[in-house]
Amino acid sequence: QLGAHKGIDRLIEAFRLIAPIYPQARLTIIGRISEWSGDEWERALRNQTIADPVLANRVTFIGETEDIFVYLASAAVLIVPSVWEEPLSNVVCEAKAAALPHACGQDRRTCRSATRVPLRWRRNRRRHGGE
Repeated sequence: QLGAHKGIDRLIEAFRLIAPIYPQARLTIIGRISEWSGDEWERALRNQTIADPVLANRVTFIGETEDIFVYLASAAVLIVPSVWEEPLSNVVCEAKAAALPHACGQDRRTCRSATRVPLRWRRNRRRHGGE
């Protein structure tokens, strides 16, 4: 789920700054953006981003997905730019399970708490049909 508290706008702005330096870089954003009135901020951010000539062909909004591991497998790094305290971020646990390097925003506890999740979670995922 996306939202202002997730810091996605800050991530997009940071990407906008580095995009000219790294022309091969791409940004994929995963999370719900629906027609529900509560997703108005997310829709505005998406529309503003895809209208920006610097970002239009470099930032992709995927929406919700059932299989996050497909995207994690093709990623170089996961960035969790949250600007609030997330007690245990699922996506950080999923990145750890996929052995994907990850960086967290202001609240370092988000990453710290997720790194306490045992690696056997990764082995169990493989045993139950994950890659």
